[in-house]
Amino acid sequence: LPIYSVRIMVCSNGNVLLRDKITTQLAKGFENKKLAYKSINRTLEGIKALMQKAENLPEIKRGNKKINYFAFATAAVRNSENGSDFCDAAINECKIKIDVLSGEREAILGLSGALKGRDGAILDVGGGSTEVSVAEKSKIVYSKSIPLGAVVLSDICQKDKQKAIEKADEFIRGFNDFGGTGFENGLCGIGGTSNTLSYISCGARVYDREKQEGRVLTTEKL
Repeated sequence: LPIYSVRIMVCSNGNVLLRDKITTQLAKGFENKKLAYKSINRTLEGIKALMQKAENLPEIKRGNKKINYFAFATAAVRNSENGSDFCDAAINECKIKIDVLSGEREAILGLSGALKGRDGAILDVGGGSTEVSVAEKSKIVYSKSIPLGAVVLSDICQKDKQKAIEKADEFIRGFNDFGGTGFENGLCGIGGTSNTLSYISCGARVYDREKQEGRVLTTEKL
């Protein structure tokens, strides 16, 4: 359950039974490095709704199966001073323990899931952070996270486009320490921002995983 959109995937015997999400914007109103309690409550309700949907799956109800949940939180919780309050509330209200990922671990997991062991590079622009990871010869040669994402940038800059460009440029310099290769076959985009760019590029109004996954976007198109 990565937390900006709350996402869920339920698998059984190698088959995907459910893949769904609810956008809750946990990072919205991220003031003084604290999560807003409205955002926390909105996200908890999202978690409960998706868990209920999972429990009501015919395959689960028919076999009276117990679902083992593995839940993860990323930048919104990681970078906040009251992230532990959110995790405690998730235990109390949703009966689920959340593993808060470091930026580096988040990047590595994203790379492993997207490339499936192949060499290459990934870019993950989330709500509260951006990660870049590169794998060469089956080894991770670079992995870094910066604390700037789409929701945070929007909160800081509102509708001031020039300010957004300057702020993004300032943070992007955090990746200047990478001087290797890994981009020969392009950059694999994962996460909400990449998905949004993908469906905007083909004129769609809503995300369709079957159509958007694997779509190639040129620099000019972006």
